[in-house]
Amino acid sequence: MWFDPVTGKLKAIQSAEGFGASTLGGIDGPIPHVTNRNSSGEGSLRAAVAIGGCVVFDIEGYMGQLSGLKVAKPLSIFGQTAPGKVVVRSDFPRTGNPCMWINTPEVVLQYIGLRPGAPSRSSGSQDALFIGSVTDEPVDVFNILIDHGSFGWSIDEVTSTSSHKPSDTALTHNITIQWSSISESLDFPEPPHQKGSRHAYGTLIDKLTDKVTFHHDLWAHHRNRLPTLEPDWQPMRADIWNCLLYDWIDALPLLRGEQINFMSNFMKAGPNSNPLAMMDTKKNRNVGYPLYLDGNIRQLFGAIALPVGAEELILPGERGNLVDVPHDSPRGEVTGAMAAYEDVLLHAGIGDAVDVRIANDVRNATGSVIDMPSDVGGYPPIPHVPSIPSDSNKIPLAYWASVDMAPDSNPWGVGQDNVPHFFKGMDWYNNPGGIEPPIDPPPPDPTEITLDILLDGKLTLKTEQLRELFQRG
Repeated sequence: MWFDPVTGKLKAIQSAEGFGASTLGGIDGPIPHVTNRNSSGEGSLRAAVAIGGCVVFDIEGYMGQLSGLKVAKPLSIFGQTAPGKVVVRSDFPRTGNPCMWINTPEVVLQYIGLRPGAPSRSSGSQDALFIGSVTDEPVDVFNILIDHGSFGWSIDEVTSTSSHKPSDTALTHNITIQWSSISESLDFPEPPHQKGSRHAYGTLIDKLTDKVTFHHDLWAHHRNRLPTLEPDWQPMRADIWNCLLYDWIDALPLLRGEQINFMSNFMKAGPNSNPLAMMDTKKNRNVGYPLYLDGNIRQLFGAIALPVGAEELILPGERGNLVDVPHDSPRGEVTGAMAAYEDVLLHAGIGDAVDVRIANDVRNATGSVIDMPSDVGGYPPIPHVPSIPSDSNKIPLAYWASVDMAPDSNPWGVGQDNVPHFFKGMDWYNNPGGIEPPIDPPPPDPTEITLDILLDGKLTLKTEQLRELFQRG
């Protein structure tokens, strides 16, 4: 494991940051292989999830499921080991069960897509990913790390957390969702969603959830909940930083938590976005909670990107809840919102054809909330890509050569840095050489001019935007 100087704890993924960074997942467990795309049976994703440990892939493609996938024991899923992208879809009527339900502590998901897909007329709601407990005997669900996920094409929310059992303390806590795409919830009008038609929502962090981090995530093409934090009766601490929000219809984030930092995020309106949308910061719409805002940028449709603060984002009656100092939290380095815009578009998600299309929507201010996947061409083919040569545990041969060890050595043995070989091998897929590289900023655009502004930072404008600004006076 890597040592996290921010939290003083170990972590299984070198790039993990935030409240869920110290998640270890299925460490020291078995290493089951996914060898087919069946919904069940030996070699299926469902069978591997039931075994637990660290799941690797010998095959790419769509993993069609005839019922929801429930994660009920510590687990890590490493989609980067597949010879191509891995996307889970639902081939069953919606019954309220999510495409994947995490109902246990210690889970890592890396480079996995969850897109349930088109509902049938007998369908109910279905999230792509649900984290939490809904049983009469609640389970504490904590230490959850989602890294480079692509989630969408669901009814109700795309992602959500909750616990439906009354308690004095949060049962779902210490969660990080990072470098992920949460996009294109379905606005399917018929039959109506159980809560009413037109319910294309992004993310709901609901009751009995605490200590949640979102960073370098993309929310795109939703009516609402980009995201919504709704703690109900107990405190909620959360960080949202360096994220990109695109094409809301009704509202900006609803942030009703005890200690929330909303920092250096980029909010870009789509063609159908409400230009007057504001944040909601009141618990149950009548009790305010302290919120820290800093470094955020908003770009209305057809306009230039400008820094925004409480005057532009918060209703006058709620501005008294703002604080001047960020709440304590285990966050990493927060870059400027302009830099985060590029970083998210280049690196968030699994990077399949759907992610590329949505990133182009954001860049070009195009696209819209959709009713069905067929509105955007449905599931695109997933090409086979030759795998990195590896041993029987999917640890790259180049990694073993770098440490002068034979392939198929003990995957849970450790080197001089005390990190298990298996985790170093999984990181090698993303960072050959085993060192997390810094994300290089995009090359400078010769048509851009950087201006010093009064709001603690810099604003970069293209020359045609600058000319338009001066023409407006």
